[in-house]
Amino acid sequence: MSLILVLHPYFLSNSLYLGKKSKIEVFAKSEEKSASGDDSDDDMFANPGLMDEVKQQSKKKPVGKIKIVASRPIKTKNGLVKVLVVIDGNLYYLKDELVKPLAKMKTDKSRTPFNPKIQYIFEEDILGIAKRDGPSSTTSKFYRTKKDNTVEVLTFTVTLPASERPEIKSTLDSIMNDYFKYIFGEERKKNTAGELALNHAMATPGFYKHLLERYGNSTDHDLAARNMTQETNKWWQRDIDYDYNSNLDRYMVDYDIKKWVAHHMGATSWDDVDEESKRICFKSYPARDLPEWNGLLQESYTL
Repeated sequence: MSLILVLHPYFLSNSLYLGKKSKIEVFAKSEEKSASGDDSDDDMFANPGLMDEVKQQSKKKPVGKIKIVASRPIKTKNGLVKVLVVIDGNLYYLKDELVKPLAKMKTDKSRTPFNPKIQYIFEEDILGIAKRDGPSSTTSKFYRTKKDNTVEVLTFTVTLPASERPEIKSTLDSIMNDYFKYIFGEERKKNTAGELALNHAMATPGFYKHLLERYGNSTDHDLAARNMTQETNKWWQRDIDYDYNSNLDRYMVDYDIKKWVAHHMGATSWDDVDEESKRICFKSYPARDLPEWNGLLQESYTL
């Protein structure tokens, strides 16, 4: 199922490229992730315990700054440098399935000015992951709430030529301000942050129904969009606090770290990962042994 979002000229004046026609398509995933472990998001959002937690979280007002945590740079064999970035805390309805296609619409500011052969510097690698049970924990389990639900954080990976490693901080700052703060923090009359999120949620009936109940008195789409817009704008209008030189296991469980190095470094075992990168993956390495590569399996979202 696809949703067509018609964009206001306001976007065009801010380097949001739409191609030949002033409309974009946001495609729903064929397989939706579910916190209940099955393929039914309707079942997930029918869970009273989960809904109670969501309502409590949504009542909390954003305080302080937006915390952005970036890993130490990892250099690949093909001359690139990569940094895993985590948005510590996020509005639960800003899913990676929404954030990723919106990011990929932009061109000039999203392509690295340092190497035009790299079309995207972060858009292809926007991903929501279940948070680790503790920074660099030895257990490597998902963090769970009192009701045993996992907590998702939004991540992306910045990719630049290794020769431009000194530009990582300025590039990350540009991504946060020219993309995230622009799309989700700017106040506008059409294609508001709430509209974008709510229209995207329509592809998942259970999730859409929940958002209407929470933000729109159960039936009012426009009211829900306005309330979500107000909440989203307020969240993303805050200042940003950057935390650099982190390790991958601060938020990622070992299985997700394995997937990351396989995807970004082409690794098929830890032997394919250099010593410095291993230390970036795991804070306690080499004091701690690396987990057995073939023994790393994805944890179930339900207990």
